[in-house]
Amino acid sequence: MKSERQPSSRLWLAVLTLVAVFALGVVAGLGLAYTFRPPPPPDYLAREPDGVLPPFDRLGLSAAQKAQARTIVQRHAAAMEDALHVAFPKMRAVRLQLDADMRTILTPEQNKQLDAFLATNPPMPGEPR
Repeated sequence: MKSERQPSSRLWLAVLTLVAVFALGVVAGLGLAYTFRPPPPPDYLAREPDGVLPPFDRLGLSAAQKAQARTIVQRHAAAMEDALHVAFPKMRAVRLQLDADMRTILTPEQNKQLDAFLATNPPMPGEPR
């Protein structure tokens, strides 16, 4: 009887070890992804000295309007930056979970197509790929 329980105990130990190793791998992978994430994109106004913001640039603003618009954007820049630092980690966590859940219903070929799409399309600001 004792010999019948040993294989069962060994099997459970092997399964638990496998689950623990997998969990540690996930944690390590997430830590590395966070550590090596790309820096945030540069400030739009610094890149485009005469620009305002993309939707407003298309309105044909006069030079005086652009100057006023830049002042308005700069006045709100710190609050926007703070909001992004709060929102993006939460959005990224939801996005990663959504992607993982969606991949469970995709075929291997569809997963390859998704990988190709993600590789050729730029990520959202602050989101590593």
